[in-house]
Amino acid sequence: FVNTGCPRITTDDGPRFHKPMLTPGEYEAAIGEKPLDSIEFDTFHDTW
Repeated sequence: FVNTGCPRITTDDGPRFHKPMLTPGEYEAAIGEKPLDSIEFDTFHDTW
């Protein structure tokens, strides 16, 4: 499954899903559209 909503769903709620849940970037890497090392998940600086 690919989560196209909030990226925090995949990381925060991942254990609740019975199937693997990917972010769009992870999916693109999985199908060979982009290199795995180009995935960044560093977008939540100083949001609270």
